[in-house]
Amino acid sequence: MSSHHSSAPGTTTWLTPRDILEPLGKFDLDPCSAPDPNLWPTAETHYTAPKQDGLLLPWFGRIWLNPPYTNSGLMKWMSKMAHHNHGLALLFARVETEVYFKTIWSAASAILFLKGRPHFHHGDGTVSKENCGAPLALISYGESDAELLLDGVLPGAAIPLNRFTMLYAISGSSNDTENDQSFIPTWREVIIDAVQSMKKKSFSMADLYGFVADHPKAKSNPNWKAKIRQTVARVGFKKEQFDLYQAAF
Repeated sequence: MSSHHSSAPGTTTWLTPRDILEPLGKFDLDPCSAPDPNLWPTAETHYTAPKQDGLLLPWFGRIWLNPPYTNSGLMKWMSKMAHHNHGLALLFARVETEVYFKTIWSAASAILFLKGRPHFHHGDGTVSKENCGAPLALISYGESDAELLLDGVLPGAAIPLNRFTMLYAISGSSNDTENDQSFIPTWREVIIDAVQSMKKKSFSMADLYGFVADHPKAKSNPNWKAKIRQTVARVGFKKEQFDLYQAAF
């Protein structure tokens, strides 16, 4: 659950919708957080202007960045994000701008063009009657957040932006299938297919691990068990008791 500055020009403080933030998981730092009172936190740690300058203070861990959208400041924020190379940034999909060419197309790992135009929240938490006014994009830096976008964490169109994420998105690298250019299913699709194949009313993580262990996505990802746990949470399987989930969702 999170809140934030909006990238909308001509405004002061907006809060990012929780239905965008919650599926993305936990962040370690929001370097340009909404000023107090912060109705829903975006990260474990917040830098809040004017008391703290997130451009000067050190960044650490996974970053959530929804920078103030000014021509003078945006390049500085995104340049620091590209240098840090770990986390997600939310901004307008103005793909022809200098910011995109210098800090996204050449440095980011993936981009997700969000479906529709979300309604941000006012500083008091109420939803704006007007939408954000332009298409939005989530930009990932680093491999793990690229996988998140490419696995369909939010509705929209995701595009890999470097060699690793292109290989992640497209199969065809094994010795016996050199000419196979079919698309690898998302983790969501893999998990749902595994649960349906079990033909059980409930399942455990151990059940899923057994079904998915030999899948190409698991073999190519040393953290595949963590990905399974994350995906189960995002899909919305209901927990019946400790480590036991309802197969229906």
